Amino acid sequence: MRYSVLIPNLHSPAIGDTVRAALNQTGVDAPYEIIVAGRDRFDCIPVHEQVRFIKTERDYNPSEARNLAIAEASGEVLLFLDADCVPEPDWMATLLATYHKGHLLVGGALTFPRAGYWSIADNIAAAHGFLPSTPEGPPNGFHLSAANLCLSRAAVQQVGGFDESLVCGEDFDLMMRLQAAGASMYFQPAARACHRHERTSLATFVAHATAWAPYSVHVRRRHGAALDTPWYMGSAWALRLLSPLLSLAVTGRIWWRHPELLRDLHTAPAVFAAKILWCWAAARGLEHPPAGVTH
Repeated sequence: MRYSVLIPNLHSPAIGDTVRAALNQTGVDAPYEIIVAGRDRFDCIPVHEQVRFIKTERDYNPSEARNLAIAEASGEVLLFLDADCVPEPDWMATLLATYHKGHLLVGGALTFPRAGYWSIADNIAAAHGFLPSTPEGPPNGFHLSAANLCLSRAAVQQVGGFDESLVCGEDFDLMMRLQAAGASMYFQPAARACHRHERTSLATFVAHATAWAPYSVHVRRRHGAALDTPWYMGSAWALRLLSPLLSLAVTGRIWWRHPELLRDLHTAPAVFAAKILWCWAAARGLEHPPAGVTH
């Protein structure tokens, strides 16, 4: 196989749609395999000769599942999807065309359904940097997401794969290590996948906003020199004190950079709240780091 599509899964009800969409890609110039690693209690993964499901003995975090899939992959080029990200028919061909132009670390865009207040707000708060309206080229102020990513197998193995101590923010960390090793990131907004997550209630919205912050702030500190991480990202009290101003600035920047989100302006209070929650959860993470996470 020349190409491998790798998908970590932990009981996602969308995995069937994701795999079927990955099977039905158009314009791909060589055979490819699809490897799903993790667990599937709903039995949603289609049975197909191109699909391999590696069932784990326990619940793996995304880093662990991706590393397992990498170890099992035979492709020289790896394409990553999340289990709840359903790619468009030309997704793979578009990523590969950009890759073969010499952009060996290329990420694609995430779209999302316009249904459900908390679902829309969560997508805007967490994935605004990957919207299709983001300009093509080297990312400006953001990284690439493993929810929609293409890179060489050799590159990811060179830096040791994903850091399995990071339950969240693992793709951010990987991008920074790849960049330090000489790779250049490139964003291709035409390669799209629809993010169909399950965060449709206030409780799941709050849980997501607070879950990834302790890991994200540590990744920012770990790669502080490359990211020019501001001083307040290392101070719990400063993050709490400045949280209203920081959250207002980030929320305003989202709508400034993505005017198509004006139709979703009613979610701005929730996005602002998500950023406040992020600051406070990050501050808590500085005081009590997640288990196993080091700077």
